[in-house]
Amino acid sequence: MKLTRILGQILLPTVVLLLAPAAGRAETLRESVARLSADVASSLREEGDTTVRLGKFTAPPMVSSTIGLRQALKDALASEGISLSSKGNSLDARFSVAEDGDQLLVLIEALLLDANGKPLHRMVKRTVTEPADVAEFFGLTVGLADANPATPPAAGKPAAGTKPITPPAVGKPASDAKPITPPAVGKPAGEKPATPPVDGNPPASNTAVAETASTLSTSLVNRQALQNPGFFSTGTAVASSAGSPYRVELLSDTGSGFLPVPVTDFKGRAFSELPLGRPYRVRITNNTPHDAAVRIALDGINCFTFSEVPDYRANGVWIVRANSALVVDGWYISPGVRDQFMVVPDEESVAAGFGADQSTMGVVTCSFFAAWESDQPVPPIEPAGARGGTAQGPRVGGAQET
Repeated sequence: MKLTRILGQILLPTVVLLLAPAAGRAETLRESVARLSADVASSLREEGDTTVRLGKFTAPPMVSSTIGLRQALKDALASEGISLSSKGNSLDARFSVAEDGDQLLVLIEALLLDANGKPLHRMVKRTVTEPADVAEFFGLTVGLADANPATPPAAGKPAAGTKPITPPAVGKPASDAKPITPPAVGKPAGEKPATPPVDGNPPASNTAVAETASTLSTSLVNRQALQNPGFFSTGTAVASSAGSPYRVELLSDTGSGFLPVPVTDFKGRAFSELPLGRPYRVRITNNTPHDAAVRIALDGINCFTFSEVPDYRANGVWIVRANSALVVDGWYISPGVRDQFMVVPDEESVAAGFGADQSTMGVVTCSFFAAWESDQPVPPIEPAGARGGTAQGPRVGGAQET
């Protein structure tokens, strides 16, 4: 599910995704960007320079944000010894997405310009990858109307050559290990959550989690949704369709509590008004008989980015129990500690601190994954039927509200 925020308002188109390790070993977009960055670094050195300014990034209509691409380029360039500058040579980028059988073709074209805007070098990288990789990397606005789950790796173990993709933790830990439950879980009405939050140490490796925790399901993104993104609103919540069991709501601080914010339609997009300088929360509802893992990103930045727990930061998902709801009130720091989501001007946002393009600010993405215990059958996949940025607000403590 997907939410896009503008100054004083929040745009909420819907995105629902199902992911898991790919059966084969294809190049990922991040690896493709790394190769592109190596070419850019080589071209810059030919010009006698080791700095560059990230310029204009152009994306197709289905892409809601270029923050993921910009951040990946920034990281990859840094690994090549190239630093960002506010002047001198600049790097523009344009990318397109097209179908290639059951996968997607991503074409990234980079143009290196001198300080006067004169083209110096042109570089192109072509990548054929999984729709899930594209959707997560670029924040595609899509739904899952006809998705079918792939068979998960047996006993939670990844296919050869791949890394397991798991929630931070669910299920029972080994007898000699501390509990490794997710940072927070939802709570069915009138019942206690199946696995309450536990302040335990994360496992030593992702493999250890995979053997005791849930595994995420795979599905291809519905092709039609790539061309026809949309949303369904219940007044304060949005979903990919009227029949979708997943809902996302924004809760704004009114001074006397956090209340749901009404959603209105603006040119086919869903908007909710949020005041600057106030904290807000994201409520996720899972109306299915099976658990769901949800990855939440603010302005393209995962809410676990600042986590002091390595495995939580790496996996970056919350677990929402079957037929329950979860309220996420901030950037996850450590068990019992979070920094509130705050509505601020673009230049004060977390994304701006990462060097994100100001024109792409204001995107909140909630990506849904099927989740189940490794010794349980695969659950049926339900059909999914002026801007402001987000900063780190005052620190809050205690158990995560559910």
